[in-house]
Amino acid sequence: MKTYYAKAEHGAGTVPNREHLARVAEQAGKFGQEIGQAEAAAFAGQFHDFGKYSQRFERVLQGREQGVDHALPGAAFLYAMKGLNRKKPGDALWTKYEPVVEAVQGHHDGLVSMQALAPVLEDVLTQADSDCCPSGKQPAVRGREEFAEAQRAFLADFPAYQP
Repeated sequence: MKTYYAKAEHGAGTVPNREHLARVAEQAGKFGQEIGQAEAAAFAGQFHDFGKYSQRFERVLQGREQGVDHALPGAAFLYAMKGLNRKKPGDALWTKYEPVVEAVQGHHDGLVSMQALAPVLEDVLTQADSDCCPSGKQPAVRGREEFAEAQRAFLADFPAYQP
């Protein structure tokens, strides 16, 4: 399976996304303990860069493309994975994961409410030509096929994870 990278650090080489996500999840979980939200914080850390499992983001690291949003695909993946697209506000799962989805989406460009975000997430999950990022950038992952490919890459890096 292909290795996807999170960062291309000048003079320090590249950082595989697998390592980056594992480190951020661990650190976020520790910080989340302080407010009684270790699980939610670790979960956000685990998925915040899910969008880096894409050819589009690889081209960003190579300096061949710019204006690519990797945060929105992570939020969209969580939204679909936790079934929030089939739940209503107020349901237990919605209440538990809504702030995590919002945090993942906004980790670079600022928070957007789930109410405003839900139609954008639906669009990016289903439309291969989606260009609806709140950041004004192009989604790193968009449409069913690209999300399926990104999920396979994520699960290759984290085989013990059960979606």
